[in-house]
Amino acid sequence: MDKETFKNAEGKLYGYFRDLNEISILEIECKDLKDQEESIKLDIQHCNVSVVPDMHMSPGFDERVQTSPTGESVAEKGIIREIEKLEDELEYVERKIRGNRKRIR
Repeated sequence: MDKETFKNAEGKLYGYFRDLNEISILEIECKDLKDQEESIKLDIQHCNVSVVPDMHMSPGFDERVQTSPTGESVAEKGIIREIEKLEDELEYVERKIRGNRKRIR
């Protein structure tokens, strides 16, 4: 076997095993992302968010009737905001999973 053929075969072998290692790392990352995706979906489904009282809430908030043009209270708006953040995070995780799956192929 001449030197050129040996270098070519050696390069292909190194590339092959490097790709195998990268694929295993991506599969582990995909599994972790799938777990994270399920956790986010459960949080959204069960409305598992915490709303910290903002400065917009007045101190005597329980004594007065709150009204708004949309009919939503400040607490409802806070919950909606938190759910939208979770949905954005879920979209990011799903995009990352798709990207990893594409790289594995």
